[in-house]
Amino acid sequence: MMTAQVLQPALERLLQRGYASLPGPPADLCTTTARIGPLDCPFPVASPHEIRPDLVKVPANEPLIVVDQPLALWRNTIARKIGRLTSANPFVYSNDFNTEDLQFSADQITTALAAQLPSGPVEADGTLPWIGCKRPARPIDFFLGLTLSLQEDFVLMAPRSHAQASPGEHNQPNPLCARLLSVCFPSGWVPEEKCDQSLFTIHRPVADNSRIQSAASSLAIAMTQKGPFVRYVYTLAPDNSLWRDPGQSPWPDIQGLADIWFRVERQVTIPLAAQGSLFLIRLFVSPLEEVLRTPGRAQQLADALDTMSPALLSYKGLDSVAPKIIGALRAHAANDRPPLRHSQP
Repeated sequence: MMTAQVLQPALERLLQRGYASLPGPPADLCTTTARIGPLDCPFPVASPHEIRPDLVKVPANEPLIVVDQPLALWRNTIARKIGRLTSANPFVYSNDFNTEDLQFSADQITTALAAQLPSGPVEADGTLPWIGCKRPARPIDFFLGLTLSLQEDFVLMAPRSHAQASPGEHNQPNPLCARLLSVCFPSGWVPEEKCDQSLFTIHRPVADNSRIQSAASSLAIAMTQKGPFVRYVYTLAPDNSLWRDPGQSPWPDIQGLADIWFRVERQVTIPLAAQGSLFLIRLFVSPLEEVLRTPGRAQQLADALDTMSPALLSYKGLDSVAPKIIGALRAHAANDRPPLRHSQP
């Protein structure tokens, strides 16, 4: 975990003129490369609901990272990240990660991101243009600079030579582990508790996780050697907070769909020369009523919630409110109207 004695000076080095003066992503970002651009709140809802180890290649017409426009929206997220960095413990890395290890990983990420995203946030020489920073002299500054450049959170997944494989990991001698985490907006978990945990161990608390656990070894290989991949995870929340710490904000008495928020994680994995993977997490939080403006979604979400197991509803913190939410969704669905279909000439 980053101590205040290390974190605060690093932030001051990176933010000498304050975050409000950061250059930010270029205004023509969406036109300079087809893989970057705005993305509406995803709706990855299917029925019946299943927990699957599904890694899908990022489509050619979909951005690798998502930058909100206008620039004020990007700045707002960065300001929230700074607030979390100085008030919580979202930035943590392995105790045995020395300066050489950090620099090696920083170089790997620089190479991968410069190749995938030629308009930033990292240039081939290590410059961080979106925060107006030349190649940081300290590798830890690079990772903090990356945190301040992206609206995404990220986790560096890499092997740890002396890591103990957990039972059920198919005797992996060198499992893929979370070696460095910068997660300012977690969804009900604590970043420092996940540090140095293997992919298998990280997913152990997930309900209905048997398919993910049995695929942990093949997932690790795919994440380090193939991709980039994208997957989505969604839940419902009682407020629009970007960070949800364990036990935060229990559900109040729900009066209707206006009291519910749709929360989606867009997860992207980028291979690092077959030696690791950069795991990006972009959070979308939207009022559920707004998400349900598209006809058919209310019924789809109700059916999905109805097929979730009690264990999964409990894991998502929805067990006490699911019946009421499903009832409200079905009432909304009864008034849904499909979009008008124009006949072909």
